[in-house]
Amino acid sequence: MNSFPDEVLEHIFSFLNAYDKLTASLVCKQWLHVTGRKHLLEDIYVVFEDDTEGGTEIFNSTTREFSCFKFVKQEIDTHYIEFLKKIITQIHSLSFVDCVLDRQAVESSGKLGSCPNLKCLRIIGSKMFDLFSFSFPNLRELYVDSGAYLTDKIMQ
Repeated sequence: MNSFPDEVLEHIFSFLNAYDKLTASLVCKQWLHVTGRKHLLEDIYVVFEDDTEGGTEIFNSTTREFSCFKFVKQEIDTHYIEFLKKIITQIHSLSFVDCVLDRQAVESSGKLGSCPNLKCLRIIGSKMFDLFSFSFPNLRELYVDSGAYLTDKIMQ
């Protein structure tokens, strides 16, 4: 399959599930290059779970532009806020599950600005609204497990 042009490989890889695409990327440099194309990464979630703060360092050296991120049981502190600010324009889907927002980090780092490409925001068991300045021009799906913290003031 190394003799196939990139366009043919790209078409073949478009039929693979997320796990198989990641596995295919390990075969050779050509496959790594082809599987790294933006539209082939759209269904792959990068998950930060249980204090994996060092995981964000990986993204400083990668050329891939993942667009789906999920934070599970994390304290969203200055480190994560700065990471999100750096990649906010490429994010299409963002989930927070049982996360805690460090209010002092928001005060020192500031809120996330406009999220121009965000299509899906999920907030489950977390009070994360103070993190955003609420500019989601392309948001199509908002899932909040509890509206207790959702007020008109926050949404303005």
